[in-house]
Amino acid sequence: MKTLIKILFFLLLLANSLTLVRKFAGIEAYTLDLVLIPFTLICLFWNSINLSRVRPKFCGFDFLFLTLFGLMILSLTVSINKTQGITHTLDWVRLLIIYFLARTLMGSVITEQTLRIQFGLLTIFLMSLGLLQIIMGKPIGLLANYFGRDLNQVGWSIVSDYGARFRVSGPTPNSNVFAMWIIIYGGLSLSFAMAHKRFLLFICSIVLMWIVLIGTLSRGGFIGFSVFLLLLMWFNRNKILSSQFGLPILIFTSGLLAIMLGVLFLGSDLWFAKGIYFLFERQSQSRDFSEGGLRRELIEAGLQLLANPKILLVGCGADSMLDAMVKYAGKLATSSKIMNLISSGIETRAEVHNVWIRTAVETGFLSSSILFSLFFLFIRKTTQWRRKIDKNNLPWTSYLLSLSGWYILISSQIYLAAAKLPVLLPIVLLMAFVVSHMTKHRESPPCQ
Repeated sequence: MKTLIKILFFLLLLANSLTLVRKFAGIEAYTLDLVLIPFTLICLFWNSINLSRVRPKFCGFDFLFLTLFGLMILSLTVSINKTQGITHTLDWVRLLIIYFLARTLMGSVITEQTLRIQFGLLTIFLMSLGLLQIIMGKPIGLLANYFGRDLNQVGWSIVSDYGARFRVSGPTPNSNVFAMWIIIYGGLSLSFAMAHKRFLLFICSIVLMWIVLIGTLSRGGFIGFSVFLLLLMWFNRNKILSSQFGLPILIFTSGLLAIMLGVLFLGSDLWFAKGIYFLFERQSQSRDFSEGGLRRELIEAGLQLLANPKILLVGCGADSMLDAMVKYAGKLATSSKIMNLISSGIETRAEVHNVWIRTAVETGFLSSSILFSLFFLFIRKTTQWRRKIDKNNLPWTSYLLSLSGWYILISSQIYLAAAKLPVLLPIVLLMAFVVSHMTKHRESPPCQ
């Protein structure tokens, strides 16, 4: 039974990385659902046998997740776009099911070693697909090409290109989400390589990850990986500095970052330089948007919507911000550029590029605060775990703290992907992982 659960758990992560979506009566169904249903049934059966022996105590994470879900339901009742609201609410139903099932599995069935191996396999799968797409210059492995284009990220990201440039996106139609997966899954291997002083493996890994991330042409992925890497090195500074290879590692990593940033301004005919340069050259194609003009106006519009007491309390409904901007257009002191983008159908550019503000507008300020509190609690408990548990777990805590800092930063810069199911699922699993270890070890502080 445990082996079957482990296999289904891996298939759950794998199916989530495919993100093929079909719509039925306007409601989205994921590839993930094909695995989630049998996974849930088998886990419930296993828990019914074993839960009498180990009953996880109700903790702060549980309370915040349930409260956030309750607020999502409340916002659904006042949603301007009911279909989108139902889709988003079902995303959170999936996340809740996965979180509470994982709470009972982590440590007993899904061990640290199991999670590490499965994250490693996913890294190999995603990296191999990304490198293959770079070599071939074609979207090999992109499921949208084989099963149609009825997807949640319609049009702009399916084999996305700017000019004649192909964007690497792995098995998903969204290159930004693919870049985030590379960081989430590959970051754990980097942390263990650094902790065990396997510096050659560490250097080779970050070079390959840089190449794939450049291929995505994702500015968020490029900058996010830089932030994650710097945080990871900070949390492992003592181990790096105590090694005879520490100084070369610091020089190499800093030099790599400097070279990547330098080509932004100097330009080059090298392939990687063209890729890097083009990440930021994209700004010139939508100058008003990328240089802060329209993006700033969108943030201002979101804050102005929060001046409405109803929206401040319960929001306008999940994925209904565009509808709210149209409905209250006469009350928004912003330029006509926003309305022009909405009317032209370029929805991704008419979205607030800040997950926290968008969550506040769509589901209420309290929901955004609770979402942020989840990550604050995640950091706090991981920090306590780092102080209390033996040094063998330092690779895990370094990875988790770096990942938390990365997510908080990147979610304040992108419009939607950081709050969608495909990216949140592995992070929710990691939260369940931390909770299980806070309650498992007696020397650890209690989950509260």
